[in-house]
Amino acid sequence: MDLEIIVGEMAMNARKLSRIPPALAVAPLALPLAGVSHLCDYFSEKIPFGDIQYMERVKMEEAQKLGLNPELIYLALTDEKKGRGTAIIENGDGSYTLRTQTQGTTRSDLRHELYHLYKGHFRLPKIPIIKDLIYYFWAEPQAVGYEVRCLLQDKFPRLRKN
Repeated sequence: MDLEIIVGEMAMNARKLSRIPPALAVAPLALPLAGVSHLCDYFSEKIPFGDIQYMERVKMEEAQKLGLNPELIYLALTDEKKGRGTAIIENGDGSYTLRTQTQGTTRSDLRHELYHLYKGHFRLPKIPIIKDLIYYFWAEPQAVGYEVRCLLQDKFPRLRKN
C-alpha cells in the first residue's frame, strides 16, 4: 500500500473516533463500577420507604464515621426515577444537601455520596470532557471502593480495623 493512502485512512479513522460521545468513551469503566455499586445496594441495609427519621439516623452514623459534621448535611427526598437518584449538592453557605429517592435508598447509597463529599469530588472542573474523565477514572472508583470496603466490614466484622 502507498504511504499516502495509509495516512489518509488513519486520518479518517481519527475523525470518526473524535465523534464518539465522552460518555461512550468511559463506558468500559463506568459499566463495571455501576454493577459493583448495584451489588453493594443489593446486600446493603435497606432504608424503609420514605422513613426520614431512619434515613437521618443513618446519615448521622455514616457522616460521623468519615469525620463530617452531620448538622451541615441536609436530606432532600425526591420521587425522581432518573438514575440511582442520589447526589450531593453544595449549598454555597458551607452546608450540603444529600438528595435521595424516597424509595429504594440503601445505607450503601448514603455512604457513597457522603464519601464524595468527604473527598471533595463535587468540585470538578467545568469543562465537560475533563469533568467526565476525572469523575469516572478518579472520583467514582474511590467512592465505589469505599462502598465495597464498608459493606465487607459490615458483613465480616473481623475485617474492621480496631
